[in-house]
Formats: sequence, C-alpha cells, structure tokens
Amino acid sequence: MAVFFLPEASPVLEFYGYQFLKFAKCEEVIQRLRRIVDKSLIFLGTISEGVGF
Repeated sequence: MAVFFLPEASPVLEFYGYQFLKFAKCEEVIQRLRRIVDKSLIFLGTISEGVGF
C-alpha cells in the first residue's frame, strides 16, 4: 500500500490518521473486553448450572 503525502496536507492527514488509529485501538479494546465478558458469563453460567441455581 503506497501512501503519498502532500507537504501542505501532511499535518491534516497526520491528525486524521492519528484519530483513526486511536478509534481503531478503542474498537480493538472494546472487542477484547466484550470477548472477556462473554467468556466470564459462559464460565459463570456453567458454574451455576453445576451448583444447581
């Protein structure tokens, strides 16, 4: 993937690229947390079934 930067637009593109990266990072973290929560809920569900709640 080739990215060409124009000298005048460089700061703007850098800013938007940074914002996008931050957003993508947040999405990644949210997905990871959601996966952990899902696993925890499944785990708790199996425990409660085993105990007989």
